[in-house]
Amino acid sequence: MNTTITRNIMGNDITITLTEQEMERIYEQVQFEYDKVEVKARLKESEIDYDMDEIPDDLIETLAKDFRERMEGIAETMGDGRIPAMENTFKAFKDELEEYEKKDKVFTVEVELTMRKQYTIRAKDEDDAERIFTTWSERNSRQMTEDLTDDAEYIGEWDTDGFYEDGSYDPEDADISEGDI
Repeated sequence: MNTTITRNIMGNDITITLTEQEMERIYEQVQFEYDKVEVKARLKESEIDYDMDEIPDDLIETLAKDFRERMEGIAETMGDGRIPAMENTFKAFKDELEEYEKKDKVFTVEVELTMRKQYTIRAKDEDDAERIFTTWSERNSRQMTEDLTDDAEYIGEWDTDGFYEDGSYDPEDADISEGDI
């Protein structure tokens, strides 16, 4: 059975006859385009957060073809199989899709807080006071640290020295995460 389509193009009636096979190919092409849209939508709705902009078109096409084959196989015996077919397709291509999962990373930031502790120095003059303090501070760095943590005066704001990705840590071992805020 052939299908005839007539269109008026620039004032001329044009008649096109399509065979049953051509009509079926057109139908399958439209169906394939909708399957790709559905695959993308299901990936976006998935519990796994995928970087959709990075998933290549050829993988989406492969998923859509696999989805259609599984769905038709299920439909032959059980009726509508969209959901189980999609789930089975995603399971079958889990390794390929894993590359496009958005995964948590670990970032490190160094934090600095300026503290102030005032010392009084008994000396003959300013140069003598500087000499005495320099010598004393070199020999008593532990005491200075204790003094600063015990009764220091905090001045200024917390200062951070940029964030950088630190691949040497497992995200599960990070000190702070979204759940801590």
